[in-house]
Amino acid sequence: MSPTVDFAVWVLEHDGLQVSPFNKHSEMLGNRLLQDLGFTADNWQSWLNYFVAEGAKLPSVDTKPGDFFGDINEKWTIKLNDLWQIYLPCSNSRRYVEHVVTQQIGLRSNTGRSSWETLNKARGDMAPLQVILTAYPHKVELYIAPSTILLCPAGAMISAQDWEIILLRGIQSLRSLNEN
Repeated sequence: MSPTVDFAVWVLEHDGLQVSPFNKHSEMLGNRLLQDLGFTADNWQSWLNYFVAEGAKLPSVDTKPGDFFGDINEKWTIKLNDLWQIYLPCSNSRRYVEHVVTQQIGLRSNTGRSSWETLNKARGDMAPLQVILTAYPHKVELYIAPSTILLCPAGAMISAQDWEIILLRGIQSLRSLNEN
């Protein structure tokens, strides 16, 4: 699980900003702090794409997620870095997604190994597949070219077979995105 990507998803819920496919949380429960500063769905999408492209890591220990907007909008930078401090204490409890999915699909089982072999064949010459898990109250699969699947299982039980289906669907969708 990527803390920066999960933070970006958490920010949507916290603010109430709606960005497809993350548009099933309540807009009314959000505080609109970022939206009131002019933060839009396009800004959020650029921010998410940056984290995905950077391997979902911050450039250094001293860097905070809001620093991405440094010269673009200082108010966003300050607010996002303030929100990062609020997010950090709850981030470990959001990591349950990673543990649950790993347990459900049995990555250490023979089924898991054969699934990876099937997926590697389907992937072919595509860039290595990056699967990022994150917490969100609704199931979401988001495909980001060239080779990222952002998966929010929302507490759903995912068997090894379901996992393989999700990833094969992701590979097909990413192939289509990369062709366009």
